[in-house]
Amino acid sequence: MSDGPVALQEKRALLVGINAYPNFPPERQLRGCLNDVALLRGTLHDRFGFPEDAIIVLTDDQATRDGILAAMQRLADECGPGDVVLFYYSGHGSQLSDREGDEPDFFDETIIPSDSGRSPHKNRDITDDEIYLWLRDLGQRTGNITLWFDCCNSGSLTRAPFGGATRSVPRDDRPVSQLPESPIPRSEWDALKVAHRVTGPSGWAPVSSRYVMIAACRDEQTANEYPPGAGPSDEVHGCLTFYLHQELMNAGPGTTYQDVFDAARRRVSAAYPDQTPQLEGNRDRILFGLVDLAPARFIDVKERAGTLVTLEGGLAHAVQVGSQWAIYPAGTKQPGGPVAEVGTVAVEAAGGLTSTAKVVKESSSGAIAQGCRAFETDPGFGRASLVVNLAPSPAGLEAQRDALVARLSKSSTVRAAQCGEASFAQVVMVAPRGAPGPGDPVGKLAEVRDPIWAVIGGGGQPLMPPKPVAAVDAIVESLETIARYNHLLAIRNPGGALKGKVKVTLIRKRKGEAWQDARPDAEGRVIYQVGAQLAFRVVHTHTDPLFLNVLDFTFTYKVGLIYPPAHGANEVLVPLLPFEFGKRQGQHLFLKRFPEDYEESEGRETLKMILANRPIDFSWMRQVGLREQPLSRAVSPEEWTTVEAEFVVVRE
Repeated sequence: MSDGPVALQEKRALLVGINAYPNFPPERQLRGCLNDVALLRGTLHDRFGFPEDAIIVLTDDQATRDGILAAMQRLADECGPGDVVLFYYSGHGSQLSDREGDEPDFFDETIIPSDSGRSPHKNRDITDDEIYLWLRDLGQRTGNITLWFDCCNSGSLTRAPFGGATRSVPRDDRPVSQLPESPIPRSEWDALKVAHRVTGPSGWAPVSSRYVMIAACRDEQTANEYPPGAGPSDEVHGCLTFYLHQELMNAGPGTTYQDVFDAARRRVSAAYPDQTPQLEGNRDRILFGLVDLAPARFIDVKERAGTLVTLEGGLAHAVQVGSQWAIYPAGTKQPGGPVAEVGTVAVEAAGGLTSTAKVVKESSSGAIAQGCRAFETDPGFGRASLVVNLAPSPAGLEAQRDALVARLSKSSTVRAAQCGEASFAQVVMVAPRGAPGPGDPVGKLAEVRDPIWAVIGGGGQPLMPPKPVAAVDAIVESLETIARYNHLLAIRNPGGALKGKVKVTLIRKRKGEAWQDARPDAEGRVIYQVGAQLAFRVVHTHTDPLFLNVLDFTFTYKVGLIYPPAHGANEVLVPLLPFEFGKRQGQHLFLKRFPEDYEESEGRETLKMILANRPIDFSWMRQVGLREQPLSRAVSPEEWTTVEAEFVVVRE
């Protein structure tokens, strides 16, 4: 608790909209950007409480390079600790030749001020490097920043269908010698090279938990104005701004960026199938607020046709035929809370990345619809998934054992072994005792003052910390965690177009040594000592680009998503081009010390690489382990595959 005065949280915004570009031809002039700014300005003030004098607006000839940069600096200078800050840009986006050597494709992404142009005019674009450095400095003052770009940066020459305008102009590919000198100090060039290794698919800035970034499209796509084919008298807006504004107006208490974005994204993509809006960064933050919510694991309802719904999860997500799902309205954070369930569905067919489920019940006709959230109630892989042996109870503790038996009978994934049946683990109740003697159960435990449960694996090692005998629910929930871990780890795609086309190499860096490929020892094991650094290299020979997700299965039964490193940071892996992760600053994966209560000298760990031919969110598969985290890190037919890299972590 603070003893001093508490600073009030202020809300500040910079809104930039440009229709008129004097140095570009008539077909490159825009119509909807000033409308966007006016619409958003009113919404920020009336709906979200931004003071009028804290909203800076720059339009057309005000929005020069110098004008925009000065306003950005003013916003940073006036920002106090914890303030809410929004930077919104509506106009043209493009690219120009990279002058700092930090871009893998040799071009910087840019927003185009009203006084910029292409040959023979002077290029006065503001680059993503400049935005990143401003954002980095602003982030030292507040972690509540929203960036919103209703433009594109591909520099495409394409036009939208039906004659609509796209918010991009040809990239400036003049050589660096013919461009203005870089505004970035040379002392910052190395920092830029590191930053751009974790840039999200929008291409604008590195993904970070300190801000939320909304972009109209991926960096290879174009952003469109809406409506398509608008007449001279029609009011035009950026397509993303138009639909996202409607969702903002409907937002209620506790609404997050993810909630409004998901609804707007579907509507944008319905109007323009080749425009895929992006949400990067801290997507679970409440709109223009400091509170971060952690929703329960869910997948979206993608579409509905009659009594069948398509779920945004398939075999690659461990969605099983026969699994049961409770359906809640869009934006629901937790099942069983104040928001009522609207129905249930059962999965009848599972594809690689999506599943088909049948409506079992529904609160009202049509209540289960696109955008609803599905929360798993029964994973469908059966109670035979994890079988445990229950040891006889000590005298006087029979009621506690009976309580565990009753609780196990309600589990959908764990059950007690029948007489003589093989089991994964033994559940033992230990009565109070002093130091263990010969034949005492769980001999590795020291003095036991109160009755406890212990779960012992096949090798005699404790699978989890001991728990009080009253903690029956905690024991079963931990066993269910193990069951789910085993099921997720077993996911495979034995066939498909990607079979045999992906190669993974583990890379290792010991203290005082350089990075090198991690070679197996004489027993075929890849060994990492605690304190070493880990990286990996992935290369594929498929004909099309792929998207990579990497799950970390630890020996504490934790499932962590270590790549992409932050929400929305998934990169495209092009054929034959090796992709490495873990070597650069900000990506480092360190192998930490073992948990204090883990007595074994080593633990087996697996990185599961899941590659698909379209972006997919695998955060649904994460779960907390049974001990402290020992290892941590600083449209065509659906195709997917998995590749595993197993290694052994040993004590120093």
